[in-house]
Amino acid sequence: MRRNPRRMLHYGAIPMALGTVLTGISEFQIYEMNHAVVYIAWSIWWISVVLAAAASVLLICLIVSRETRSIESVTGAWLLLVAPLAVCASTGASIADYLPTDLAYITLIVSYALLGAGAPLTCCILVLYVTRITTFKLPPHDAIVTSFIPLGPAGQIGVAALSLGRIANAVLLDSTLQLDILGPTMLGAGVLIAL
Repeated sequence: MRRNPRRMLHYGAIPMALGTVLTGISEFQIYEMNHAVVYIAWSIWWISVVLAAAASVLLICLIVSRETRSIESVTGAWLLLVAPLAVCASTGASIADYLPTDLAYITLIVSYALLGAGAPLTCCILVLYVTRITTFKLPPHDAIVTSFIPLGPAGQIGVAALSLGRIANAVLLDSTLQLDILGPTMLGAGVLIAL
């Protein structure tokens, strides 16, 4: 890591890949799933959550504390550190749809926490990136592809907020708690965040 600090930016790909696999399991084969596969997917989601949190928090701390950075060195690849949080949040929403109500509550709370941590970090990095582009020139030719990376995390935050709002509405309306008004509120908040 010390020899090539740009490698650190790609450690977030592992939890994002797990999120893609879990979304595929929950969306495309759910009718053939039995309860064991749902719980296996849920346990893999927890591994993905731990990896995403570690990649985001620890690697950002390493970059801030050990690297000498200037605004000129900011690229869209920095978003690869915080994108796993939004991916895990939307994956949690797709898995929570098939879990029992008590486990779906836990999954929703953790997914909203991941979204709440990932969205502000993404916005902060986007502000740095836009400042870099407006103050200086575009990235060099070999890094020009990173100009399109901000589309991914921004869109993923919208998808996660919308999915979590839909699942929260369904789970909270079916609950025995007196939280009937909270479901449509979460759905509305998800739509507003997605916009």
